Amino acid sequence: MNMFRTLMVCSSLALAACSSDPATPATDASTTTDTPAVTDTPATTDAPVAACYTQDSAAAVCPSTAIAQADPMRPSFRLTHIKISSPAALASPILGNVVNSAIHTGGFLWGVTFDLAGNMVRTGALNSQMVTRGTVGQGLIDGGFRYYTGNAPAMGGAATRWDPISTTATVMGDRVSTGIIMGTVRLPIYGTDGSLLTELPLENARMTNVQLTADRKCIGLGSISGGRYNECTSNWQTADTAMPPVPFGRLEAIITATAARAVRVESLMTTLCNLLAGSNCETTP
Repeated sequence: MNMFRTLMVCSSLALAACSSDPATPATDASTTTDTPAVTDTPATTDAPVAACYTQDSAAAVCPSTAIAQADPMRPSFRLTHIKISSPAALASPILGNVVNSAIHTGGFLWGVTFDLAGNMVRTGALNSQMVTRGTVGQGLIDGGFRYYTGNAPAMGGAATRWDPISTTATVMGDRVSTGIIMGTVRLPIYGTDGSLLTELPLENARMTNVQLTADRKCIGLGSISGGRYNECTSNWQTADTAMPPVPFGRLEAIITATAARAVRVESLMTTLCNLLAGSNCETTP
């Protein structure tokens, strides 16, 4: 088994990132959003991202002008940056940049919704294919998203393979940890042309020490470059400034050889198992 560990960071809608909420409460019907929202329904427009959200600042920020949280007891997040520590193949700068580039451009959308009153968490792939990826001047931070719920593309497996999965959560102060998710959190990664590049099949996943800001807008902070935070190019700080740094959150999961054998990495013409193991999984135990 290969362990896949990553620090989660804050972003505009989902976890390890910053969050935002719909302008109107999420219902079983379409919602209109001024900021990204995790809902189970399609967004109302299909406008492409024409610009990235930016915010001038003298220090790291949790973007304030585009993020709202209607119910701080049920905050929703979209990952905006991840720092992978293992396995080595995924932790390499080249693949790490590929993963984070996909996150920044909307090709890899991973959502997390906490129910702090009910002590539950829900996580999985977010669907933005054929729906809005943002508006002029706002980018993904203004996008409308929904979890896949039985509507994943049929090719490559069941239509439910990207559905979100829930587990328990424990709140201690400003930190949240979860139980082990029983099932596979399967996350698609799309290319800029909309084609499916690969998937990450994460099993026995759990989150630990996820730090929520007091207003429930962010997990971590957006980095500043030249006095400005830029949603499409800035990283999120994955840990505080203490020595040694304390992560704002950690995700641990397992990618099994069996699951990885069934996943193609089309751009490299190989399987995820071969990529992670550095050898031929069909011939090497």
